[in-house]
Amino acid sequence: MEELAFWIVGPVRPGAVCHGDVEIEAGDPDSGACPTKLLLSAFDRLLNQAFIDGVVVDLRELYGSALVMNTYLKIALVLLALLALGLVGLNFRTQAKYANVKPLVIRIDDVGRAEAVAYDAATYRPQAAELRYFLTRFVAMHFSRLRATIQRDYPDSLFFLDPALANATIAQNEQSRVIEAFLTNASDDEVDIEVKNVTFGELNKSPYKASVDFEKHYLALGTRQERRRETYVAQFDFVLRDVVPNAFIRVNPLGLQVTYFRVDQAFR
Repeated sequence: MEELAFWIVGPVRPGAVCHGDVEIEAGDPDSGACPTKLLLSAFDRLLNQAFIDGVVVDLRELYGSALVMNTYLKIALVLLALLALGLVGLNFRTQAKYANVKPLVIRIDDVGRAEAVAYDAATYRPQAAELRYFLTRFVAMHFSRLRATIQRDYPDSLFFLDPALANATIAQNEQSRVIEAFLTNASDDEVDIEVKNVTFGELNKSPYKASVDFEKHYLALGTRQERRRETYVAQFDFVLRDVVPNAFIRVNPLGLQVTYFRVDQAFR
């Protein structure tokens, strides 16, 4: 065992000899004290009291306090480990529970009514009715020129355009400033849009194609009397986003993105 040495110093009677069950070393005869070296094992140190300079140190009490503290630390460590394991288990259980949850899918018909459908998210694809509604909405917002709504509708219509096409449209408008000119020129007629028909090509493969027939109704400012009307045919190529950004939800929740369109006037 490990040994620990203690020096014990105490007064002796004149002429006394230091002896006993301890190692004896020469003392200082002038001091009247006999220094002795007491060899104690580590085990003895923990079980016995040592007297150092007249102060009693209870080694058993010190060792007992350390043992109690170690016990508390072990209990705290075990509790933390159990808590961590519980949280991990709860996380896995929550993920497993919601992994197969089917989201609520809302279908919008061709007149804008919403209804819940029991489609799986993995197999659901927007149908012709939904696509027709949002293409109609895009045409009305993008081509109408109504002073009361143009500052809201025209920017919203850009959410239906592919980013490259939207940027090109914005750059063209900034150069021509046609929207600002319309708002400041009180003599320009307002233009209302009436969509007559929307037809689709094959909807089984992207990009999809659609044709939209619509009329522009030119209205006199103030009286809103119709001055004339013009018929147009628009051809669209479009895709559907896999992930719809939050900014699109209010205007274009399907994530419909027009990658190309061409508008031609139809003459009768």
